[in-house]
Amino acid sequence: MSKDFEIYAPNEIPKDWDNFVSSNKYLKSDFIEIYKVSTNLEFRLVKGLNFACIEYDIKIDIFSFLKNKFPLYFKITVIGIPVSICAIGYSGTVSELIKAYKKRKGLFLILNSNLESLENVSSGNTLSNFIFDNTFDSFVYYLKNLRHSYRRRINKAIEKGKNLSVKKIKNSDFSDTLHDLYLQVLKNSKYPLETLNKNFFIKSNLDIHVFYAGEKPVAFVSLMAENDILNFIFGGMDYSERDEYDLYYNMLILILKIGIDNNFKTINFGQTAETAKMRIGCNEQKIYMHLISNRFLGFIFKLISNKKELKHERIFK
Repeated sequence: MSKDFEIYAPNEIPKDWDNFVSSNKYLKSDFIEIYKVSTNLEFRLVKGLNFACIEYDIKIDIFSFLKNKFPLYFKITVIGIPVSICAIGYSGTVSELIKAYKKRKGLFLILNSNLESLENVSSGNTLSNFIFDNTFDSFVYYLKNLRHSYRRRINKAIEKGKNLSVKKIKNSDFSDTLHDLYLQVLKNSKYPLETLNKNFFIKSNLDIHVFYAGEKPVAFVSLMAENDILNFIFGGMDYSERDEYDLYYNMLILILKIGIDNNFKTINFGQTAETAKMRIGCNEQKIYMHLISNRFLGFIFKLISNKKELKHERIFK
């Protein structure tokens, strides 16, 4: 390699790429093929001597985490996975990545890091992740261990959703109707980054469970098993039916049941909807982002990063 890094188009994956990124499955070529047909983001592969990553350009409101604010948009290059999943977008030595990117012009943001700080960059909090540590033999045993008010809330949701049926579908049967349910959730999201098309759900080999009111699909959850971890990836919901069936809570309950009944040690519920996830027993996992830029913007970045402090509740007896 004649310079610190090379940039490749997604259809120009280097021959040794998969071995080079073996520590991060989300960078491997099979996932890259899914990203290519799933998103309109024009992403690129970057390969250095001791690192590799995916990058893409977006315009981002740097005041995203502040209330009652005026938006201020910057063009920024994100180092991250080009779909909204809580996974890092690089592999290898992060200090070498930073060193290489500092030689480039522009603003660069490393997303979804588990490192609170890095040398020579500005660091801040992004949206937290929510993790359920499973120590239960059954969902019934889980319910028995809840304090009364939290058990009552779950039972109330189960009662409202008692006429719903749930079916696991084939990925090839993911329809425009189900994709519209995903788009409804995206429309109501405070922090949308990109819109995935239907191909993501068809090609990604996720386990997709659909809720039906009669014959009508009203919600779905898509899950991915990773060793002893069950990951909640994306969901969809009909907002016109949300309150009647308490859809979101029933989606969380289904994920809990699947995770507990299949003896997963960890259920990763992902980001957002903090209160609901903590009230079913999730713990907050801090997630960080790092800005590679000049000092002034780094100072602003620290000021506006997510500083929301969550109320941690004791839900178990």
